[in-house]
Amino acid sequence: MSAMSSDVDRARRAIEALESAYRAVFAKVRPGVTADQIDAILRESLASFGVELLSERTKITPFIVDAAGEGPKLRLNRRPLEVGRLWGMDNCIARDGFWADLGRYGWFGPLPAKVAENYRQIIRRQRQVAEAIRPGVRLGEIFEAIGPGLPFEVHRIAEEPNMLPFMGDMMPNVRDGMEHCDREGIRFESGQVICVELWAGLLGGIEDTYSVTDRGTERLSTLPQELFVLPS
Repeated sequence: MSAMSSDVDRARRAIEALESAYRAVFAKVRPGVTADQIDAILRESLASFGVELLSERTKITPFIVDAAGEGPKLRLNRRPLEVGRLWGMDNCIARDGFWADLGRYGWFGPLPAKVAENYRQIIRRQRQVAEAIRPGVRLGEIFEAIGPGLPFEVHRIAEEPNMLPFMGDMMPNVRDGMEHCDREGIRFESGQVICVELWAGLLGGIEDTYSVTDRGTERLSTLPQELFVLPS
């Protein structure tokens, strides 16, 4: 088995643990649930895989989306969840030394048509970004081919959660990372594992894990990409 094939297999195992924890949260949460209660659900599920919830992540997730929140997610951290308010989780974990990173959003109660359309924009943009990635191509060329739209970030993930190559325009450090990669000749390579993430404030956000293949990318995350609409 090649090292790159091993990375994909290890990524799938890490993703399995984190997605299982997210599924447990979405199955159990109700309006008014606190961040501490969500932490408990995550910890119980992750423990069944021998994985710990990172303490630094519990400071920022879950969050409610609000115009007064901290960008780019416009998050109000660690607030009880409410009916009719977009809320999200963005966690990363390590299983057997390999990292997984996943972002998903939820909504309690009837989903307004505008919120639904906004979130479809998120998913379309993520797919557009993922489909443009090719191994061996200069990152700036891939970025230009994607074209203008919602801001995004792409980074490699393996034994560390954030690794070069970096590509995107979501924050200044991401663009700086992309320019650094182009200067140093750093490219995406077939077999690498990458994260494609969008955090678009009031519209919502998403993060998934992909493998880079000779033909493009393959999504390794299996959790539905759609907004999780839950009973109020």
